[in-house]
Amino acid sequence: MKKRRLWPIIAKTSWCKECNVPLISEYCSRCGQRGLKLRICKPGDARPALEYDLKLLEEVLWKEFCSNKPFNSLLRDKAVLLNKAVYIDDMKEVICDGNVIGKLYFDPRLMSWRFRLDFYGALKLLELGLIDHVEVEHKVKKGEIIGRSIADLGKPIVLTRRGKPFGVGRGVKEGILVERILEVHDVNETSHARAGIKEVLEANELQLYMLRSRAIKFINVMAEKVSKPVVLSFSGGKDSAVCLDLAAEALGDFEVLFNDTGIELPETIKNVEELVEKAGFKLVEARAGEAFWEAVELFGPPARDYRWCCKICKLIPIARVVKSRWPNGALSIVGQRAFESLERAAGQKVWRNVWIPTLLSISPIQEWSALAVWLHIFDKKIKVNELYFHGFDRIGCFMCPASRLSEFKEVEKRRPETWDRWRSFLEKWAKRVGLPKGWVDYGLWRWLTDASAKLTLARYVGVELPRWTEVYSKWCNVNILKTEISEHEVKVLLNVKFDVRKLLHQYPIIAREVIEHDSTLTLKADQVSYMVMENGVLSIKGDGAVLEEAIDLLKLVYREMFCVKCGSCELWCPNEAISIRDGIKVNVEKCGNCRACIDECPVSDQLVEKLIVSLMLGKQLAWRRPTRRPKDMLKSLGRETRVL
Repeated sequence: MKKRRLWPIIAKTSWCKECNVPLISEYCSRCGQRGLKLRICKPGDARPALEYDLKLLEEVLWKEFCSNKPFNSLLRDKAVLLNKAVYIDDMKEVICDGNVIGKLYFDPRLMSWRFRLDFYGALKLLELGLIDHVEVEHKVKKGEIIGRSIADLGKPIVLTRRGKPFGVGRGVKEGILVERILEVHDVNETSHARAGIKEVLEANELQLYMLRSRAIKFINVMAEKVSKPVVLSFSGGKDSAVCLDLAAEALGDFEVLFNDTGIELPETIKNVEELVEKAGFKLVEARAGEAFWEAVELFGPPARDYRWCCKICKLIPIARVVKSRWPNGALSIVGQRAFESLERAAGQKVWRNVWIPTLLSISPIQEWSALAVWLHIFDKKIKVNELYFHGFDRIGCFMCPASRLSEFKEVEKRRPETWDRWRSFLEKWAKRVGLPKGWVDYGLWRWLTDASAKLTLARYVGVELPRWTEVYSKWCNVNILKTEISEHEVKVLLNVKFDVRKLLHQYPIIAREVIEHDSTLTLKADQVSYMVMENGVLSIKGDGAVLEEAIDLLKLVYREMFCVKCGSCELWCPNEAISIRDGIKVNVEKCGNCRACIDECPVSDQLVEKLIVSLMLGKQLAWRRPTRRPKDMLKSLGRETRVL
């Protein structure tokens, strides 16, 4: 069983018992009392429930309980937080009065929002007489039907033992279906006072001031220490909007970099332009144009484990602008926070992106919680992206595979023509590779491999998926028919004929000598010889890691056939030995044989590694093989190109 990774950092969110508001630290600035600890899912990056969220909660609670009394009694005119929980789609703990009352979740089967009570919510509704209950003395299990046939079908019912809730059921024709067994625990007792954003800001005034002061000082110190041009990377999201405000107070003048991936929602572009113009800064834009829509025809839909889009639509356009505008380096201010992902939680406040090493990146709000970010926004009246107020938790590409089905539904609602274009492509691709309609409907395209999350969702919605080998073999038009692997030789047979002369333009990447004979090309290196035949046969012989040499040769072949002209190899070549204007051409005199161009190429790194090599070796996760050649050259080049 795969070991679950633990969060190395937890948000310090607590709750004031007297003021009945959330706190971003241990103590309340309003009354001075110490906050109560919250029992919430880690990392505890809870955010305030916005007007949209409260309206949604009111609607969903009405649908569940056929009454507005639960919402009015538990949530109306109260400070409410939402905290992400683990689930097959979108689930948020609903926190009020210092306790989790239940979970708001998006049901993929119904494609709608639902609500489930937690212990505190069941306890309060029971005390208020707003929910039916049945006393159960014997032990029951989830899925069991108890009691007799009842009239109120579908109605939630609390299961009690000696008057205390321990489970939640629902009325069905045969009786009461036990849906959940609740975790019984001690609850936080608060004043239950009404509270709005004014009271929440007052309760967090001191800690918010300290967070701002530290962030502003950090920006000032780093700008003075580095003594390079300052650029703020603006995504159009709330975190970068807060960083823009903090940097403006700290420095006063700098440039703002925005990357238009070509698949951003219009609201994001509008927000970037308005905020930057209002602040009076110069906006520098990197543009991917139609790169995504052109490349997706080759790569297929991007996935959480198949992120070719990040290189083509983000990294390469940004790297190109950085190289031309800040050739001697710059200090980049980034709105990154530790609580966004496990990877970022393990990160630092100062770092370098290996793909753009001339930028020294800093994150002034690395340790800020989402609650702190929103309090700063409310306090400073920052006009953030309007999408946050229409059901979006994250801002980015409209069809990002990291998104939830609930967010896709909002995209479809707001931009039907945009979503129709994407859905049409998915349907076409599903037909091409033999995937069922449910692969499109339930967002199963968000994973390439048979990841556990994908399989869990597929089982839940009742979608049967074909074997991965059947799908992969149809994904790309050029595939491997046969592979023979021995200690000193690897033979590969492709399903197409290949003009071997085309490799003459790339051979210096892996070899120093080339021999052309009839329809065969032989490339020679120190300990390896590569043979490429017109009939699609590749033969690699030598000492050492011939398998990896064979894979690198495959990458050259696929690069030649499927180059998308993204320009990443040109950007990364330390000797400027590559040109892609008229196809990939490598200058034999300049090429240093470092293979960095292979390592960073999206065709090589994603299409070949994630699909072709998996088929070649018969392992879906073959790209994780221990023998894979490390990208040491990329790291080395990153160090060499640092100018700060």
